[in-house]
Amino acid sequence: MPAAKRRAQLALYKDAALLPTAEVPLPEPYGRPIDELGPAQDGFPGSTACWYAAIMATPSTALTST
Repeated sequence: MPAAKRRAQLALYKDAALLPTAEVPLPEPYGRPIDELGPAQDGFPGSTACWYAAIMATPSTALTST
C-alpha cells in the first residue's frame, strides 16, 4: 500500500478506542452475517488462491490430512 494511502487510513482510525483482546466482543458462532463485511462472495473451489487462503487462515494445530 502506498505511504499516502496508508497515512489516510491511519488518520481515519487515529481516535478509535483500542480494547484488550479479552474484551473485544465476538460474533456468535453460526450467527447472523456481519453486515459491515458486505454480501457473501462466490469462491472458486479447487483454485490455488482459495487453497492458499484456507491454509493461511487455519491454525496449524487444526490442520489434518484428508
